[in-house]
Parts: sequence; C-alpha cells; structure tokens
Amino acid sequence: MTASSPGTIMRALDVLREAAAMKDQARTRGGALALWVLRGHCPDEWLVAFWDAAV
Repeated sequence: MTASSPGTIMRALDVLREAAAMKDQARTRGGALALWVLRGHCPDEWLVAFWDAAV
C-alpha cells in the first residue's frame, strides 16, 4: 500500500477528525503521522494551521 492509497488518505482524515474532537489532546503521534500522510495532497499551510490550532 502506498501513501497515496485512497484508504490511507481516508484513515489519515479519520485520525485528524478524532484528534480535533479531543481538543485537549490533539497533538499526538497519530495526528502527526496523519499530517505526514496528507502532505502532497493538500497545501502545507493547511497542515501547519491544523497543527498550530491543535494546542
């Protein structure tokens, strides 16, 4: 399976949704890995904005 696999991208998005719901624990390894998977599929500014907002 490659990082561009639709299933991998969907799982990364699911991880970020779960992280966003856990407002006090959004900066996790899983969140960081999900952002890493999504690089190349969306603007870097979006990824940085998510990480910065997940304080």
